[in-house]
Amino acid sequence: MKIIAGTARGVDLTIPAGMEIRPTSVRARKALFDSLGDISALAVLDLCAGSGAIGFEAASRGAAQVTMIEISPEHIRYIGENQRKIAATGVDSSILVLNFDVLDAEKYLPRMPGKPDLIFA
Repeated sequence: MKIIAGTARGVDLTIPAGMEIRPTSVRARKALFDSLGDISALAVLDLCAGSGAIGFEAASRGAAQVTMIEISPEHIRYIGENQRKIAATGVDSSILVLNFDVLDAEKYLPRMPGKPDLIFA
């Protein structure tokens, strides 16, 4: 699974085999982000982040802030590994990863750096 556009284009994301992660396909991400147009300077919230593919694609395409919510500590470790790969390319988005159940919004919303412009659920 690769980042398809932007600063981190071509970066391979680590997707663990056999886990219950179903990353959004390259074709679906391309269609989604092509339809959105310019997302630079927007704040993005990625609920149920899984591998982080959606959030990292947004960061690569210039989103100013990306917040990812993921309940699984194991998935959070893979997101952290992918975040290091993305940061090494020079992506300058602020990326915040929070370990919460998305249904506990009253717990994670106060920790977010502001109101999101785009929410992926």
